[in-house]
Amino acid sequence: MDTTKISEIENLKGGILIEELENLIEKQLNIFNAKGITWREGIEILNDLLYLKEHDGSVLSDASCKTILNWIRNNYDASFLGDFNGSFSGHDEKADLYKDFLFLYDLINNTTRWIAHYEETPYYFKELEQKAKNDFEKYRLGHAIELIEYYIKERKKPPIPKKELDNLMLRVDDYFEKNFKEDASYEQLCGLREGVMEYDYCYTIPKILTKDKYVSSVKRTTWIGTGSLLVSKITDDIELTGSAPVDWVRKFELKIRGLDEYWYVEIPFDKRKLYKFTEIFDLSEVEVFEKVTNHKIILEEPINTDRFLGETYYDMGFLDEKSKTEYLINPSFMEIINKCNAAGIKCKLKILNK
Repeated sequence: MDTTKISEIENLKGGILIEELENLIEKQLNIFNAKGITWREGIEILNDLLYLKEHDGSVLSDASCKTILNWIRNNYDASFLGDFNGSFSGHDEKADLYKDFLFLYDLINNTTRWIAHYEETPYYFKELEQKAKNDFEKYRLGHAIELIEYYIKERKKPPIPKKELDNLMLRVDDYFEKNFKEDASYEQLCGLREGVMEYDYCYTIPKILTKDKYVSSVKRTTWIGTGSLLVSKITDDIELTGSAPVDWVRKFELKIRGLDEYWYVEIPFDKRKLYKFTEIFDLSEVEVFEKVTNHKIILEEPINTDRFLGETYYDMGFLDEKSKTEYLINPSFMEIINKCNAAGIKCKLKILNK
C-alpha cells in the first residue's frame, strides 16, 4: 500500500462534490506534511485528486486554496534542475529525467488552475519567478503566471446560465452519441462542461474521451487533426474544428449566418493626382475615371476562409516569407494599396462580411 496517499484514493471516482473534495485534499496534505513529502513527490497525487471534482462550476474555498498554496510554499525546491535549460534530444542519456522535469512543471501549471482565484496565488508565483536561478524554471513559472492571469480574467466573465449550459451539454452528448453509434471504431467522446467558451453566435467545447473526463489534462489522450467542438446558437449546426491554423470560430460563425468575408479598401480619388493613379493602376486616364464612384475607388475580393486566419493574423503577427511587412495571405490588390500609400494616397485594408 502506498502510504503517501490517503486510503480512499484508490477507490475514488470522478464527480466528487466540492465540500467532500476539500476534505480529501486536507487529509492528503496532512499526510504529505507528516511524512515530509516534497512538492516534487506529491504534486502529481494532488493534481490527480483535484481533477476528480464534479464539473459543476464550483471552486475551492479560500481556506482550501491557502492550504494547497502553503504546502507548495513550504516544499517547493527547484535545485534538482541543475543547469537544465529545457532543451534535450531523445538520445540524451538523461532524456527520461528531463521529461520528468517537463512533466512536473506541467503539473504545477495545472495546479494553478484550481487556486488562481485565491488572492495570494499570483503574488507567490511572481516571487518564485523573481527568485528563479534557472532559465527553464523562470520560463515555466512565467507561463504559470500567464495562466493564473488568464483564469482570473475568465472568472470575471458572467457565467453561462445553468439551464442554457444544461441544454448545450445535452446537444453535445447527443452529437457524440450519434457518432459513437454510427461508427463502432469511433471511441466515445464527451464535452468538458467547465471548458465551454461563449462567443457571439456559438460556443466552443473541449472534447475528450469519456474515460478521461476526470483525468488530469496532462494525462489525457491527445488528439491530432481535430480540436474543440463548435456549437451554433442560432442553427442546429455542430462541427469539430480542425488542426490547421485557421480562425475556426470566425469561419463557423460566418457559415451559420450565411456570410462571406471580403478584403475591402476605399482609395480616395483626387483628379489633381490623376497621373499617379494611371501609374499605380497601369491604366489610361479614361480607364481610371471609370473606376471612380463618389470620389473613391473601391476594391474588394472574397477571402478564402479555409486558409485565412482573419483578424488573428494581426494579433499573432504571421508574416509572408518574402516580406517583413505583408501578411501571410493578402488580396491580389495588396501591391496597389502599397503603391497608393507610398504615393501619399492614404488607404487602409479592411475585412468586411456580407
